[in-house]
Amino acid sequence: MINGKIRVKKRTNGFQKYVVEPLFPSYIFVFFDFERDYHIIKYTRGVRKVVQFGGRPIPVPSWTIEDIRRRLRNGVVEIEKPTPKRGDRVFVIDGPFKGLEAVFLEALNGGERVRILIEHLSYCARLVVGRDMLELGEGYIRKIS
Repeated sequence: MINGKIRVKKRTNGFQKYVVEPLFPSYIFVFFDFERDYHIIKYTRGVRKVVQFGGRPIPVPSWTIEDIRRRLRNGVVEIEKPTPKRGDRVFVIDGPFKGLEAVFLEALNGGERVRILIEHLSYCARLVVGRDMLELGEGYIRKIS
């Protein structure tokens, strides 16, 4: 069973701080024999449902569980954002340029601040922003509120 937490950086009231949250809120991972134990698991107090597809539970590979366990330090997982490389497409997800696409140029002073190039409406600007204000472009789904 994994009952871990995750340490993430959150911005509230314009300030950033680390907070510890449940790694998988409202989920529990158990190893059981579906044919023999499903009824027991399904009706255990606190269990609302077993995640299924096509009437069968969705198995989580054991290597996935072991990888999560290896990352636990005192019950907390810390996941570092991948560092973009020069030329990578990034999106600004916070601050006055939120929602704009940019090109990553370089990391500055230990990587907390980075230099990016924004091209918008025939205007180019090199900016220095906090690394946590960016998301890599590959596979990025824009969540702009």
